[in-house]
Amino acid sequence: MNRMEQRSSGHETASRYVTIKTILQRTGIHRQTVHYYLRKELLPQPVRTSRTSALYQNTTIDLIQLIQLLQRQQRLSLEEITALFRRHNYDVRAIRAAASQSAAASTGALLGDPASAPIAIGDIAERLDPPPRREWIEQALASGMVHSEIRDGRKMISAGSLEALGAIWEGVRSGASLDEFRDLARRMEREAQAEFDHFLNSLRNLNAVSEASTQVARLFSSLERFGACLRREALHSLFMQRLRLPGYLFLSPNRTYVFPSRTFLQRMGLFRELDLILRQLDRKPDDLAAWWSLARASYLSSDWVRSRSAAVEILRLAPNDAGAEALYGQALTFLGRMPEAIAFLEEAITHGPNPMAKVRLGQAIALHAYETGDASLLLDAVVRRTRLANEAIRESAGNPGLHRKVRLNVLLDTLHFSDPLGLNRPVEKEAQALYDEFRGLPDKKLPVFAGISLAMSKMYVTYALYLIRQQQGDPKAEKLLAEIARLDPDCVLAGRGNGQPASTVKAAKAARRASRRTSPRKPAGGVRGARRG
Repeated sequence: MNRMEQRSSGHETASRYVTIKTILQRTGIHRQTVHYYLRKELLPQPVRTSRTSALYQNTTIDLIQLIQLLQRQQRLSLEEITALFRRHNYDVRAIRAAASQSAAASTGALLGDPASAPIAIGDIAERLDPPPRREWIEQALASGMVHSEIRDGRKMISAGSLEALGAIWEGVRSGASLDEFRDLARRMEREAQAEFDHFLNSLRNLNAVSEASTQVARLFSSLERFGACLRREALHSLFMQRLRLPGYLFLSPNRTYVFPSRTFLQRMGLFRELDLILRQLDRKPDDLAAWWSLARASYLSSDWVRSRSAAVEILRLAPNDAGAEALYGQALTFLGRMPEAIAFLEEAITHGPNPMAKVRLGQAIALHAYETGDASLLLDAVVRRTRLANEAIRESAGNPGLHRKVRLNVLLDTLHFSDPLGLNRPVEKEAQALYDEFRGLPDKKLPVFAGISLAMSKMYVTYALYLIRQQQGDPKAEKLLAEIARLDPDCVLAGRGNGQPASTVKAAKAARRASRRTSPRKPAGGVRGARRG
């Protein structure tokens, strides 16, 4: 091959592929969204050029734009889009043509086009994926939720009714019942009647009689679109508000742990140890043990900037260290760099068994989805988090200490994300078992970091058990909160009980002691005012 041919070949290869950076710049989406689309098989897999780099086909940008277009204009689900892309082998031109035909068919149905509007009952099954049984279709039609009509002696439904039937079928396959959809349909029919009455009232304000029909059509269309958008936004808003429960927060707004308090850490000697570690690292910058000590101290004090730096140094000295990878991902998450954390942890769990990396990945995915405010994305994230958590529990079974840590994190995450939704509710038995295990561990003569870590774990599992029993209406739940106050009287949770905050009690006792020290004392020998010898 001559030099000109080599240049031509290299140019063709470069034009066929793009980097992830180019995709993000051209589409405006997050890196984590690209990885999510890859898992959903919405995009062709990239070509790996190294452990951390990959090249994507240049059509990936067009496919992402098509995904956004189909979701926005045709209201297609990701599963429907995946099926469409697979059917046309990810060929952008073929997909656009099929999407245009689909849009035209939908428009034709709305305009009463006889070629596209009616759908025979016998053809419904092949229009749904996977096809439902004929008996189920008959049952759904008999419920009255989907309207049918007789045309040319055959029972038919409209394209809109087919879309509604598809939504019901997907819901039933996900665990809902026809009765639940029937109740929802009745409520929505009442709402639709109220909206239509408002629409009729609006017609009285039309002035131009000659253009009344055009105005009616536009007004009806605008009200329909507004109602659909507002209903969707209201559902998403209510869904997300269901998760905003202050009692379930284990992190403060600045992403630091709600306990232990700085006073507790000071009393336990953490900051003194931290000074010694920094002095050691100043003398020996490549001391791996010292870097690990710094990482633990930073984790315990919620110093995520220093925690990330320590993890970077550990990975420099010990590449692919499982613990350091999990710590680095957690630090990125709590620094607000969720997409970066997700990408790093997704890569980390491919290096081998790493239970804590899977736990941290689940946390990052759920937190990122939560902050987007997208209810559908959050539900997918909670499902993925649960799957990763179960894998982490299985992988850590051979290491009792790691197993306890994984189970505790999973319990807390479940309370924070899944429990407010009523999904995967943690049973009291698991929380009680962890509570008993941690209380049974010896806490005397432990190194500083081990002592603080054990105390933190006891506080967290006690708080988890408190939340569960509080939900059950157990009047003894407050005693668990008092246990946390005894361990750390100055922490945030010490003031969340119904009674007087422990810190207030402590301050009152200190004031009484100070008062006794400053009050006049009786002189020796019982003679008031006499000097002591």
